[in-house]
Amino acid sequence: MAGFWRRDILLNHLIPGENPHQVEMSGTQRFSHDRDVIVLGTRNWPLRHGLALRSGNPDTEFNSSFLSDSDVKELKELGYL
Repeated sequence: MAGFWRRDILLNHLIPGENPHQVEMSGTQRFSHDRDVIVLGTRNWPLRHGLALRSGNPDTEFNSSFLSDSDVKELKELGYL
């Protein structure tokens, strides 16, 4: 899922070779011990999104159920689908 980070804080806390998924899974716990970092969550969607591909695998079936027909059409016209 989407995460919002202040770039300078994120870069100061990353471990070399860590991927985005690892940052979300272990980084949040690691960051929570830093007094200068506040980890927040929200019940509202600050960014509306959905999972179209699982595990970043382009060979899986594309899930467009959360998109409007006009969004799918535009993505096709732009060559993304």
